[in-house]
Amino acid sequence: MNEFLKLLGGVAGVIILTMIIWSIEKMRRWRRTPQFDSSEDNIFLSYKSENVELVRFISEQMQAAGHNVWFNEYRVGLGEWETDFEQRISEGTRSAGRAVFFTNALWARSIEWCVDAEAKPLLARLPNESCLEVRLPPEPDPHRLVPGLSSVRSLDGSRMDKWSLLAEIQHVLNLSGGTLSHSTDEAKSLNGLLGEVPYSLNTGRWKVSGRTTLGDGKIIPLGLSRVENGVTLTVNVIAGASGMERQPLNDRDMRQVFRNLRRIAQAYFRGNSLAGECVGAHLFFHSDLSHGAFTYWGQGSWCRRYSLVLPDKSGGKDVEFAFTCAVHGDFAQFCRHAWMFDELVASFRYG
Repeated sequence: MNEFLKLLGGVAGVIILTMIIWSIEKMRRWRRTPQFDSSEDNIFLSYKSENVELVRFISEQMQAAGHNVWFNEYRVGLGEWETDFEQRISEGTRSAGRAVFFTNALWARSIEWCVDAEAKPLLARLPNESCLEVRLPPEPDPHRLVPGLSSVRSLDGSRMDKWSLLAEIQHVLNLSGGTLSHSTDEAKSLNGLLGEVPYSLNTGRWKVSGRTTLGDGKIIPLGLSRVENGVTLTVNVIAGASGMERQPLNDRDMRQVFRNLRRIAQAYFRGNSLAGECVGAHLFFHSDLSHGAFTYWGQGSWCRRYSLVLPDKSGGKDVEFAFTCAVHGDFAQFCRHAWMFDELVASFRYG
């Protein structure tokens, strides 16, 4: 009997050890960002900040399909904006095998970066068939300033939804990796109160847990979850008085906004032991203001934390609504599903 128990204990130990090794290997595999491993044959995306949300979607879907995409929000690190930004753009344009230009009058006004640092060297080096212009909408200024754009293929992106545009870009550039099946979330409004001020969120197919209202206005401990294509997605929402003022982030100058965004990210990741290394600093717009979000590996999942800092409708200090979103899978799965987080946060209304 004793021998049998020893044998049983030995088998159980082997099983436990195997499970631990398997779990460690899974976490190691999930944590990798293979899309960033190579500096060769980038698909370079040139765009103006006002169009960043559309370009981020295109970039992440391409990355989910395994393509090596040069997209500013992922490729310029937190410590590189002040010192190495120009160098990183130059490296991206030199290694690019294909390029997509998201143009309009705003893009054309960015002479130093979009026109001189990106478009001109890319068009001078790459064959026309390796370049694509996405016009948002068709306007004369880009072609007037960069005549080479007239020789490359173009799409009118203003006439397509983002999924149709993605499919057309993939087709024109002959990119592998089909788009994920998707559907628009049904309108399903979740209503609550922060103090005495109402807020709402379109939860669609998200499963909601936690409390939506707290009388003293300090915090909303709200949780959401869903399973898409076999991948678990979760969101935690908290709100309360902000530790930072709106103005440093909501600057009129988009270059200054990005500098401020990276400074805020540096402070957040230095002061938060649970957050891992930041791999993406993102700009998004809400309530006619610019805000920040950060993508990072944290505690066994890929996460994106959105920080909406808005004027307190009850007249107090600015209030922050923080959405911490997670994909329990690898980086490709995160990229494939991140648009759901963007749309959820975009649906938020306060006051």
